Amino acid sequence: MVQTKHPFCWILLIISMQAAAQIPRNAAGHFEYRQTIPADKAISGSLPERVRNFYRQPFLVHWDTVYSSQQPAGTLTTGIGYIQIRLKRGLLYQNIPINLQYDILTTDNGYEYLIHEFQGRPTERTGMYSLEEKPAHLSNAEYERLLGGIHSYTMKMIGWMKRELAEAKD
Repeated sequence: MVQTKHPFCWILLIISMQAAAQIPRNAAGHFEYRQTIPADKAISGSLPERVRNFYRQPFLVHWDTVYSSQQPAGTLTTGIGYIQIRLKRGLLYQNIPINLQYDILTTDNGYEYLIHEFQGRPTERTGMYSLEEKPAHLSNAEYERLLGGIHSYTMKMIGWMKRELAEAKD
């Protein structure tokens, strides 16, 4: 065992290491972001319109399909599309398209969002691939950076959505 008189060096080493991406998983082991947000009465009446406005933001997600349906609990709006994650591979950067499904259920009491179905979009080199396990064409380090990029981008999308759905539009 290596002993050192400078435990501060170990602390710096631990801090400098990159942490693995912490994308939440559901009970089945699939990546999923889910949260229920209560809303006050003044905001809850305009939530369906605010949700539609959120899905009109083309710079967040490249939406392929957006549709709404009435559910017993409220209005479910689903967007299916992809995001671009910039990944450094060797000396070059590559944009990796990642498919996702973004559901927002609005109720009289607030809304619930669910982001799931993360998959690598097919390219000329790869077919569609699930992200729950490391794809064969990525190294371990690239896979960890990809998951970290997905997590970071998804957290920004969620923050944007929360601001859009909470702000009073005059």
